[in-house]
Amino acid sequence: MSVHKMLDIIKSLGLSVIEGVDFMKRHSRYRMPPWVRKCCFVLEACITPLVIFQLLRTLLFPTPLDILLLGLLIGLLLAFHLELL
Repeated sequence: MSVHKMLDIIKSLGLSVIEGVDFMKRHSRYRMPPWVRKCCFVLEACITPLVIFQLLRTLLFPTPLDILLLGLLIGLLLAFHLELL
């Protein structure tokens, strides 16, 4: 199957070839209300020290709740790093 044929199929389905870029343009943090944007900036600044603290706590006193919380914090840190939030 040629590239042009695949692009025609994608266009016939009503999808964009670079759907992820369109999503990021529509949901940019700079298009949010100012108070939401400010909360995101504060959370982004606080998440790295929280991850480090939780990592140390999990290494010293591992419990299932600590491991789950560490996983959620790392996921949130990655979401901010990849600019998904």
